[in-house]
Amino acid sequence: MADMPTTTESIEKAAAKVLKRISVGGWIAIAFAILAVCAVVVAVSVMCTRRRTQKQCEEASVNYKELLVDNDGMDTV
Repeated sequence: MADMPTTTESIEKAAAKVLKRISVGGWIAIAFAILAVCAVVVAVSVMCTRRRTQKQCEEASVNYKELLVDNDGMDTV
């Protein structure tokens, strides 16, 4: 308890003490956690983009089919 930073110590000094106490395994765990969060963000972004693109393709397909039907109707006139 004697090693605990007091309110009179600077924040930088207290942060330096905490950073010194984190082991290599701790840093590796932190790095993997950051990578995992990044992977989740990328995966969600890809899924949203893919869903939006699929929806746009479906709408374009419907519009194209409507144009084909309209053109078929005009050919008979």
